[in-house]
Amino acid sequence: MRAIEIRDVCPRDGLQDYEGDVPTARKAEIIRRIHAVGIRAIEVTSFVSPKAVPQLSDAEALLEELRHDPLDGTVLSAFVATRDGAERALLSGIAELSTTVPATDGMTRANFRRHRAAMLDEVIAMRRAFADQPMSITIAVAFGCPFDGVVPPSTVLTMAEQLAEAGYDRLFLGDTIGVANPDQVSELVSALAERVPGVRLGGHFHDARGSGVANVVAAVRAGATLIDAALAGMGGCPFVAGAAGNVATEDVVWLLHDMGYEVGVELSEVAEASRWLRDLLDLPVRSRTPNVTRFEWEQRVTA
Repeated sequence: MRAIEIRDVCPRDGLQDYEGDVPTARKAEIIRRIHAVGIRAIEVTSFVSPKAVPQLSDAEALLEELRHDPLDGTVLSAFVATRDGAERALLSGIAELSTTVPATDGMTRANFRRHRAAMLDEVIAMRRAFADQPMSITIAVAFGCPFDGVVPPSTVLTMAEQLAEAGYDRLFLGDTIGVANPDQVSELVSALAERVPGVRLGGHFHDARGSGVANVVAAVRAGATLIDAALAGMGGCPFVAGAAGNVATEDVVWLLHDMGYEVGVELSEVAEASRWLRDLLDLPVRSRTPNVTRFEWEQRVTA
């Protein structure tokens, strides 16, 4: 079976929606705990306006804190939306830049105060400006938008071709509001694999309707090798009241391991890390894996 890279986005996509105060040192502790279970790709923060995301206004301080205890073998990424943000991130020593472009005008205006075409131009210019820098991009609301409704697959395919031509070779499909179903995911990932064959494909699924992990499986079976997930299922969406967070890292890890995929994560330890984080931040129970009995005959070590 293929190896699947799990990128934990809890420190960025999870904490940016958390209402409580999380000190910089505590964020570093969360990141180290994620690293300790075997995750080797972590989206640690966001270099955007502090007014837009005050929870992550300590991005430079966090990277400085992490320098005291390097996380060997782990690629740390940071979200950026502009060239200025990318330059800040690189000056702080970040290894990978991650960015996004929504598939609709409505979501782009709500998030970035511009039209989609302008945002697409921005991320293409950013990729070309930092051509030698590892970068990933997510096409947000790739399956449905709270403002503009259903997103035609042809729109996503055309955008993906433009991004691949610009030099992006790690492309995630973002189900930002959690409306996708496995058939849609399978069809779109399969189509992308044909249209942009040199690009590694991934999925970023939110679990608003309980189909998030099923969508992960559909994406992987269709050829995706990158999956975003968040420890304890942290996260949400400011445009969908009461929406659940990202698919939980522990649920994704356990299921893909049980299906025979190589995930490189210590299974029992990721479940324990989820319990630890829930207790630390007083989080609701969103994932399943830490709360069920594992039988003696189930393998508890990494495949």
